[in-house]
Amino acid sequence: LGRECNQGLAVGGAQRVRRRPAHAAQYGPLAPGLLDPPDVREPDFRSFVHSGRVRRSDSKVDGEDRGSAVVLRRGTSDRATHTTSDERYLRGSLVMRARQHTDVATIAALVVAVLAVSASGPMIAYAVAPAIAIAFWRNAMAVGALAPVALARRRDELASLARGPARREGVFCVLAGLALAIHFLTWVPSAKLTTVAAATALGATQPVWQGLIAVGQGRRLPRLTWLGIAVAVLGAAAATGADVGVSTTAVIGDLLAVAGGMAAAVYTALGERARITTSTTSYTAVCYTVCAAVLLVVCLVARVPLTGYPATAWLALVGLTVGPQLLGHSLFNFSLRRVSATTISVLILLEVPGAALIAWAWLGQMPRRGAWPGLALLLAGVAIVVLAGRRARDAASTPVEEPEAGVIDPSASH
Repeated sequence: LGRECNQGLAVGGAQRVRRRPAHAAQYGPLAPGLLDPPDVREPDFRSFVHSGRVRRSDSKVDGEDRGSAVVLRRGTSDRATHTTSDERYLRGSLVMRARQHTDVATIAALVVAVLAVSASGPMIAYAVAPAIAIAFWRNAMAVGALAPVALARRRDELASLARGPARREGVFCVLAGLALAIHFLTWVPSAKLTTVAAATALGATQPVWQGLIAVGQGRRLPRLTWLGIAVAVLGAAAATGADVGVSTTAVIGDLLAVAGGMAAAVYTALGERARITTSTTSYTAVCYTVCAAVLLVVCLVARVPLTGYPATAWLALVGLTVGPQLLGHSLFNFSLRRVSATTISVLILLEVPGAALIAWAWLGQMPRRGAWPGLALLLAGVAIVVLAGRRARDAASTPVEEPEAGVIDPSASH
């Protein structure tokens, strides 16, 4: 690889290799914000960086991923040159991912993470508190845990997002927080109105809606993705139809869960734009703060009581914050350093049977028999969408050449 670098650097001019961030539509029905783009590292090129001839413009800042680019320079020239075979080989080498073997710690982290996120629906159903209040306290407690860290480590970046050169990204952070609030306003009540398994499965349609958002943005979806969308929609219709004529309340809960999945997809699409240059800490703190503020206003306008709950409800609220929202998704982030994002995305779907088992063992709650085939089809469709998206990204993984070296265009990443 060092030999090829030296050959590639012999080519005059300036070339830039940019790789599309791999986090879009990959993470399923998470409490958004903490499962951010994976920590993908290329091989270490420091051993053959020579006096400015090669500069790696890596967006890892204090351990946080902001997307990545590799910039190649020769001397001070900025002229674009023709691409040689050696240079193409070099580009392919630069974008290779350095994978580590999955170890026992990673497997344990994945098991704990799946169990943690699976407990979200059952704890919401268990807590004797209004659904909107649960959504508010869950985010408010998360802000209490994250804000001190953000203020201590990212004060300058937060100021830049508010009134500095990063105001555009700050707007996307705020809009993502609004979408996150809509997600919680719809999905949390659904867990109380329908079965935990149905609410979790229907909320897991987030990748499906992200695919449709991509179509609205002018992107073309592979046929396999359309197949997955069709299977998922058919499964969602079958699962919801099982509640028609049995429980109007359950049908409303099913529809709210679908709306929650849609809002989560919008949140992810907006977050993708903000996360191009914004650190994980700042992005999460801003989103949760905006979300908590919106939910607080809704609670005050609707006169939803924010106190006076039994001790068991407060324990459930703390458990929701520490378990699914912080521990679960942080462990998924840890695992993303060692396994592929696609594997994580499929494993996250285990939240549905996990939530159903916890609800059955803890609350004695089981979905209706007629809903099981629809739920199975729904999960299969979402898995197809995730895997098809991965195949499409692999097929389009050829580095993109830009005419100006050293210039990162945030609007070019999706």
